[in-house]
Amino acid sequence: MSPSNLNRKVQRLFGFSTLKLVRDLRLQQASELLNIKDKSVNEAAEGAGFYDAAHLSRYFKETFGCSPNDYREINVAFSYIDKLKEESMKQIDK
Repeated sequence: MSPSNLNRKVQRLFGFSTLKLVRDLRLQQASELLNIKDKSVNEAAEGAGFYDAAHLSRYFKETFGCSPNDYREINVAFSYIDKLKEESMKQIDK
């Protein structure tokens, strides 16, 4: 499939470009790294495929309305995730 064909199909299916789709998937991964895995902003940016933390922060603010650091403090994850983290840490320590 050619790149232009892929772009047309993504545009038809989702209503936005392939670039936005990939960026949104990276932002989702970065938010999970920040909130669930307690990674630093630099580690989340690198792990999600952004060039650097500033690049991540710019798109993160645009999408989520807050900085990556503020997002982590808001703790938007479900409360049971903290319990799961504690349980997994107990399993690792055993």
